[in-house]
Amino acid sequence: LELPETGAERAGGMALNPANAIHCMISGCQSVFYTVQAYEDHYEAAHRHKCGTCKMTFPNARYLSLHVSERHDTFFQVQADAGMKMFECLVEECSKRFGSRRARRAHLSAVHKYPHGFRYDEPHRLRMRNAARQKQRKMMPKKKKKYKNKNCRQQPSPRDAKMGEGTHAKGMSRGQRRRS
Repeated sequence: LELPETGAERAGGMALNPANAIHCMISGCQSVFYTVQAYEDHYEAAHRHKCGTCKMTFPNARYLSLHVSERHDTFFQVQADAGMKMFECLVEECSKRFGSRRARRAHLSAVHKYPHGFRYDEPHRLRMRNAARQKQRKMMPKKKKKYKNKNCRQQPSPRDAKMGEGTHAKGMSRGQRRRS
């Protein structure tokens, strides 16, 4: 692509005239750019490391490779279900493997200082939706326990709470009180 040299190009900015805008040619992408650098940055971020199955985009080739194995490879799933440590650490220099995604996340958080809830293979919009739900749950008032015996207003002890709803405030069910 040869473009006429402008004052911005001589300055190193590579700015284009709006008439010479660069349109992203990837199917479904309608982005338009006015500098070659902006187009290259867009392509690298949005199209370079894209899963061919589910169309998710990843920041690097390693994350894409792990995603394809973990989400779309049935042999991987069989081995993981058999208890083999199949989930690799996301850091290339770290050779540790884990039996679950949860164990890997704990390792990433503790050893490599990743954010606690980091999920490399979850779309950003889904992460934001889940974070909003968690925030709503924290803000909701806790439900009060209802007791069958409405005359009893005594708060249950931790022992009573373990025994379940059918217990009296003293910690014994009606059947237990009859037997004693």
